[in-house]
Amino acid sequence: MDNDKDRKAQEEADELESKMEDREDARLETERDEEEDLNQGMQTGTHDASHPGIKWGPSYKVKKAAANRGTSATEKDSDKKG
Repeated sequence: MDNDKDRKAQEEADELESKMEDREDARLETERDEEEDLNQGMQTGTHDASHPGIKWGPSYKVKKAAANRGTSATEKDSDKKG
């Protein structure tokens, strides 16, 4: 009689553990998909409809002389101002 109760309790515990693993797998897959979508949107600039992308202005362009020294044009311009 005790063996039947122990066996049934073990089966229920195994079933519960299996369900918990399935839920965890589903949760992780959902999180992974959301992160993948966000990363892809960040790379393409389409992660948010209200922010369609970055419009880089001319002040962010690197001048050839600055590129050779490893400084950006904005760093060079800010040095002149201050």
